[in-house]
Amino acid sequence: MKKLLSLFLAVCVLLIPFSVLGKDTSSPIVTSSNPKNLAKGVSVSKPLIVNFSEKIAKGLTFSGIKIKDSKGRVHLSTTSINKNVLTIKPKLKFGYFVNYSLSIPIKSVKDVAGNLLKKSYLIKFRTIAKATPVPTPTPKPTLKPTPTPTPTLSPTPTPTLSPTLKPTTSPTPIPSLAPTPIPTLSPTPGITPVPTTPARMAVGTNFWNKGWGYGWSDYFNSGVNWATTTNPWKQAFIDDLKNAKYSVLRFMDWAPTNSSTVKTWSQRILKTADHYSSAGVAYEWQIDLCNRIGADMWITVPHLTIEDYEANATNNYWTQLADLVKEKLDPNLNVWVEYSNETWNSGAGFDQGGYVGNRGVQMGFNTQAYTAGFTFHVYAAMRLHKVFLDKFAGQTQRIKTVISGQTGSAWGAQVQCQAINNKTPSGATNNTINPYNLKPEFYSMATYAGGSNGASATVRADWTASVNSLVKSIQDIKNNFVKYNANYLKLAAYEGGQGYTTNGDVFAKNPLSYDMYKEWLQAISPYFQLTCHYTHTGKWASGGDWGAKDSTSQTLANAHKYRALVDWNNGN
Repeated sequence: MKKLLSLFLAVCVLLIPFSVLGKDTSSPIVTSSNPKNLAKGVSVSKPLIVNFSEKIAKGLTFSGIKIKDSKGRVHLSTTSINKNVLTIKPKLKFGYFVNYSLSIPIKSVKDVAGNLLKKSYLIKFRTIAKATPVPTPTPKPTLKPTPTPTPTLSPTPTPTLSPTLKPTTSPTPIPSLAPTPIPTLSPTPGITPVPTTPARMAVGTNFWNKGWGYGWSDYFNSGVNWATTTNPWKQAFIDDLKNAKYSVLRFMDWAPTNSSTVKTWSQRILKTADHYSSAGVAYEWQIDLCNRIGADMWITVPHLTIEDYEANATNNYWTQLADLVKEKLDPNLNVWVEYSNETWNSGAGFDQGGYVGNRGVQMGFNTQAYTAGFTFHVYAAMRLHKVFLDKFAGQTQRIKTVISGQTGSAWGAQVQCQAINNKTPSGATNNTINPYNLKPEFYSMATYAGGSNGASATVRADWTASVNSLVKSIQDIKNNFVKYNANYLKLAAYEGGQGYTTNGDVFAKNPLSYDMYKEWLQAISPYFQLTCHYTHTGKWASGGDWGAKDSTSQTLANAHKYRALVDWNNGN
């Protein structure tokens, strides 16, 4: 009996911890991550690592763990768990100098006791500015002490904007803006100063993908019969564009261009397509909008269309497009011609980045895809430019030929300048790159500014610092034009504006954003003949407030960035 009693007491002792402590109810938490939140200079190829306080397993919302870029586009990745470590491995390299965020939603993981994650996590980071360049075996040319001055625009009188900002009704082209004095910028040590141009920089705009934000309702009337309509546009939208006096309309997101699978002309969006549900906007309606506003048309062709040209150089997507534009666009308006968009970017949603790199390697331009991609961009662009120049014979002054590069990568500009002169990145001659020896008129890059947080107490100072950094990058690229025999190139920004991805909406709502935009415009004006703001409208959110206006219906008084653009284009 005593033995049985002793055994019973021993069992009770063993059970005491469980009865006293009860079941594990603590949920796992994140203890660290690599990269850390708000980290900069992050590798474009390494996986993301998140450490938890205990062993974890997949939870109810595990599939919701995503990497997104600053425009909300998902970067494809695979997610795995090993004990207490969550690893997110990108399927493609991140884009260079791009802001990303890793989101880990509530209930996405759980511990071994089944306790689900009770808190969501957002880890923001920015990738490195550029890849390490391949050493060039040939000596670099000596930098000339004084660069050739940038050609100036011919100023014409500027019409006065009425106090009520009433839109004009004439669809005639927008005149060049009158010159205003521009203060001389202090040169950065070790940087060759770039001469200022007395002409005032013009401002154009981009349009957001109509599947984002408020969608088609920002642009089109409801109830449109697309088979018969001659005017689908919302009048308030037309009025806003006229008030702003945008000189150029860039339709990259309306093609749509990024990651496009379109290769042939038969795959394009038709004018009669249902534009409430179509992926983009037909070229006919893009042309129609330019004619109504009196603004130049900026075309950004899908990257795969080069293959249609290579299959038949006389009858392809490009020749058909050039014929259409020549027939339909107001003859007083110009056409800006660009091959794809941000072909240096291999991040999520930018399939063109991987494509041009692979094609460049295949053609023997370089063994590294990132490097070879810069050269292939020139290869494709020269052929695109030739098509449009030939189609517009007798009026080639209307064709504004564009080579696009990466802000912050003076080395990328170097490779492209070499390519224009039929040189590979190593300096070897390759006459297949630019067989027509064309000289593009414009070099294009983005001109984004802004710090890490649009609600920061030092947002004003952060903005100024970022603008100064942007100017230095521009100077570096201009210097390479001199060094690599391309000093005839003029600058035009394909995109630009604020680049906040945290509390961006707070920045946009801040009345000081008007002054900051004017500072940005004034700082880059000595270098650029044109900058196309990204974008005209676009729903404001913390992760991005790309639109000059939140929506077409937003009042002028609350659209501080838009007011700055309007005033700038009207000489104020």
